[in-house]
Amino acid sequence: MAINEAFVGDYDFHSKYIQAVNEVAAPDVRRVARQYLNENIMSIAAVYPQESRNRAAEKHPELQESQIKKYTLDNGLTVLLKEDHAFPIVAVRLVMEGGLRAETEAASGVSNVMAELWTKGTASKTAEEIAKTIEELGMGLRAFAGRNSFGLSADCLSEDRATAIGLIEDLVKNPAFPEEELAKEKEQIKSAILSRDDDIARVASKNLMETLFLKHPYRLDSLGNLESVQNLKRSDIISLYQSLVSSDNMVLAVFGDFKEDEMLDLLKVKFSGLAAKGVSVKTEPEEPIAQRREKNVPMAKEQAVVMVGFQGAGIDSPDRDGLEVLSSVLGSSLSGRIFRKIRDVFGQAYRLGGNFTPGIGLGTIYFYVATTPGQAGKVKELLFNEIQQIQNEGITDEELADTKAYLAGTNAMSLETSASLAMTAGLDELYGLGYDFYRQYNQGINAVSGEDVQRLAKEYLDLNKAAVVVVMPDAPKPAD
Repeated sequence: MAINEAFVGDYDFHSKYIQAVNEVAAPDVRRVARQYLNENIMSIAAVYPQESRNRAAEKHPELQESQIKKYTLDNGLTVLLKEDHAFPIVAVRLVMEGGLRAETEAASGVSNVMAELWTKGTASKTAEEIAKTIEELGMGLRAFAGRNSFGLSADCLSEDRATAIGLIEDLVKNPAFPEEELAKEKEQIKSAILSRDDDIARVASKNLMETLFLKHPYRLDSLGNLESVQNLKRSDIISLYQSLVSSDNMVLAVFGDFKEDEMLDLLKVKFSGLAAKGVSVKTEPEEPIAQRREKNVPMAKEQAVVMVGFQGAGIDSPDRDGLEVLSSVLGSSLSGRIFRKIRDVFGQAYRLGGNFTPGIGLGTIYFYVATTPGQAGKVKELLFNEIQQIQNEGITDEELADTKAYLAGTNAMSLETSASLAMTAGLDELYGLGYDFYRQYNQGINAVSGEDVQRLAKEYLDLNKAAVVVVMPDAPKPAD
């Protein structure tokens, strides 16, 4: 409403906007297309490669890419360093095993609460003092908790790297998790949970994971639930933190504009005193799905969401590359079959797609379509048909080539910055894949054949062993 009032002088503009959109007719679309999509007033911008990185590095030695160097401190802490002098910035990523995999149902959401509180104070610094330091230096500092890990990240100018490392050290060794901040975070997280539970796509995803996994922590949502968050105590957070923070459960990646020997000396001074506890995150084993599990979830919305999921391979599985190609062919790219067949041909789909997410030991494969309630049954049938067609007929050479190019491109873009590469290398090293595992990506994807994709579709996308979730109003509307 504030934006409406500021930009158009009417706080209720959003209501009128919806009404105006509903009144648009086909002639209106043709009229504005002729008026605005006119090649005589069109501007074109194109970017072409001027020179390769190798040739650029010959002219500018500071752009010469250095290799990642791995060091292990006496206490078992793994350090990854990579000099990159292209820009005067430094990225620090500290990662540890934990996250969702370390949670129980009773304490669901504790990792997220811990991460939110982590940067809110230490034994010697208040939340305000930390925030002031960050703001004055233009530094980025945050804590995070995911499905398999948690940690800290800092991004700063190279001249402030010692300050950033010092903050990370203080947060690791002396976190306060202040009681007064816990109460505030609980209220904010409960608001986020209410928002999640009003979002039809997130409700479908949450229910899919609960249907797909009956014992494994992957069935839990990272936010937790209203009851579990409300019941969390500061002692629960401290207990979890102390059980996981250990030098031998830690990878510290520092990439950017610094001298390697100087940075290593600094990290030894700051982190050599951390103790090794022999941390091991174990989870209850999940039995494979023996027969299809279906769940219908009523929700007072004008939309419906259909999700189909399968238990997938883990991060170290030889099937990982093939499943990435398979999920992309079906739904995770804009040229995937779900986009082409269900949205472009069938038409009545608002959002759709899918993905393969490998985890530690096992992963998930899912596909989804948001449609009108009256078409939910038809969409479910179309999803099943697309899966069965790949199982029966395989994929074309063109699809395979396009998908490999798409995956190679998106992977390269995801590793363009020191920050993103530091996180990727740190997590791969933490999970036992090796810090340079990312270099094998293109080779692994290119080795996947059409026959591999068809075989994996039969093995992993068995519709008799799928989890199927449909979220829609209680009384479905007639087919549109």
